[in-house]
Amino acid sequence: MGKPELTINLNNELFKEAFEKSIVPMAILDGEGKYVIQNEAHRNLLGYSDEDIKGNTPAIHLGEGLDEILDDINKKGYFSGEIKSLSKDGKFLTLWLNAYPIEIDGKRYYVGIKQDISKIKELGDIYSNVISNSPIGIAVFRDKLKFVNDNFSLLTGISKDKLQNLSIWDIVSEEYKEVLKDITNEIKKGKFENNLHLVLPLRRNDGSIKWTYSTIVPIKYQNENAGLITLIDITHQKELEDRLYELENFDLTTGLANKQLFKQELNYILKEAQKENDEVGLILFDIYNFTDINDTMGSSIGDEILKEVANRLRSCTFETDLIARYGADEFIVAVRKYKSQERFSSYILSKIKECLTKPLYINNNEIHLDFNFGVAFFPYDGKNVDELISNAELALKEAKKRGRGEIFIFNKDINQNFRKHIILINELKSAINNREFDVYFQPKIDLQTGKVVGAEALARWKVSPAEFIPALVEANLMFDAGCMITEKTLKYTSQILKEFPDFKISINMSFEQLKFDNCPDKLYGLSCQNEVNPENIIVEITETETMKNPDAHLPRLNNLKNLGYTISIDDFGTGYSSLNYLKLIPASEIKIDRSFIKDIFEDENDAELVKVIIQIAKMMNMKIVAEGVETKEQAELLRILGCDYAQGFYFAKPMPFDEFMSYLKQQ
Repeated sequence: MGKPELTINLNNELFKEAFEKSIVPMAILDGEGKYVIQNEAHRNLLGYSDEDIKGNTPAIHLGEGLDEILDDINKKGYFSGEIKSLSKDGKFLTLWLNAYPIEIDGKRYYVGIKQDISKIKELGDIYSNVISNSPIGIAVFRDKLKFVNDNFSLLTGISKDKLQNLSIWDIVSEEYKEVLKDITNEIKKGKFENNLHLVLPLRRNDGSIKWTYSTIVPIKYQNENAGLITLIDITHQKELEDRLYELENFDLTTGLANKQLFKQELNYILKEAQKENDEVGLILFDIYNFTDINDTMGSSIGDEILKEVANRLRSCTFETDLIARYGADEFIVAVRKYKSQERFSSYILSKIKECLTKPLYINNNEIHLDFNFGVAFFPYDGKNVDELISNAELALKEAKKRGRGEIFIFNKDINQNFRKHIILINELKSAINNREFDVYFQPKIDLQTGKVVGAEALARWKVSPAEFIPALVEANLMFDAGCMITEKTLKYTSQILKEFPDFKISINMSFEQLKFDNCPDKLYGLSCQNEVNPENIIVEITETETMKNPDAHLPRLNNLKNLGYTISIDDFGTGYSSLNYLKLIPASEIKIDRSFIKDIFEDENDAELVKVIIQIAKMMNMKIVAEGVETKEQAELLRILGCDYAQGFYFAKPMPFDEFMSYLKQQ
């Protein structure tokens, strides 16, 4: 239905005044489409004087578009849309025209109201060009995809025309289809308010998977609720992460889970067993004299033996059982739902032993193996993963003492070390009160120049750190000990920097210290008190502890970084090691754990893992430090692989302050 025509007296003075003074460009045409009058804003817009337009139609600046506009007005009663116009000085303008008929003194006229949208149009063209050529895939969707840019089409491997006949859930992997359907429905109803970030696998036209980092945002598109989705290709990073996960969690020789993954999965199993008031049996066994077999027959035969043991273990256990390669010649099994310990020993354990001890035939060699078994039961022999495995290890040691082929089930009598442990904790409390801990320094070497560029500060006491540090943690003494050691380290550092101002000292920050909100400020206060610039301090944290409670720890780590301290991830590769987690930690340095360096020439798992860690660190612009370098060959290989720094006995052992200062002066 058209707009009602207005009746206006052209000679009305009020009308004339309002028309002329209006800041909106306006003009009136007669019934034949010729100009009758224009206002000042219209003159300024197009540059035509009243004499120029007299007796002419807008065709002088519109070209052939006038007839279509008048036809539209006569059919619908109005025209509203974008037009192109040429000003008197030759400039092309993009205008928005609203036009409609009116009646003046009984005659039909047309009123045209114009708005210059040239700059808006130009900006829109720029935005359109940016979006179309963006390296990020961009699309707008409702039930169907409404708009896609070139890169979205490239990522999916589907043409733009075909994409606009598809829904957003048609291009993703099966497990995400229902999720995206629900999101689309929420968006259409206007109930989807927050931005969503997720890793989204695209099912490409050729059937392959393309991994993307996706953001979904609710928007208005053509006056309707719609979703805007952006896609960033992270396929290469995902492949690296999957490879890293495989290297960290599975044994390359046997394909079984490794120690780290086994412990994680066992933790879940024990929690479920505790809820159900159930038992879990743990079997830890090793191949008797496997080292001799390996040395005599060669490592290739040794690898085939390990593979066959793994295959047999798979065949004689249930899907609900958890199996892993636990060490060089050790395997471990967690058994659930075995009804009774008597059935466990008489049937399950006997079945596994019988299966494993059958002769092997490898390269025309008949090989007979013997095994020793250590057994522990949850919850009787351990209420958590570490305690249960520790007691299974004690049982295996006892079995090996008794000779080949023996099975030993853990009992309380063999755990006499517990009493020694209590004595150690009491001595540690006294050591903290008497400030007995000292700080040793182990040099950190630039692998490219061979120069000493820093050192790691290490706590020392009358027993090994491997013995007293776990005891401190268990007894909740780590905070007190950590604060005392940090304070002493900064005092020593102050003296070091007076002679070596560019030196950087690494401090191990315990999470018992970091869990307090004032930790960054306290460290900064101690630094100022000892005249130590935060830029000379590297704070080392372990990835495993960081990600146990990231929401609490990450703000404090960011605060430390903002204060000028460098954050280093210690023991990298032994914890989560996910790209998603790694990106969260504001670290500038990664330390590769010594366990991977030790066998870098003997263990293909470790060598490959070190390469991948260095690649990831380089990709994220992080420096890499290798710990535990003990040979020239290890140092040279790490240098070739692109490792930045190293520390270890090959360069220098940790040494007390005075000896360390002498060492530095000799360099």
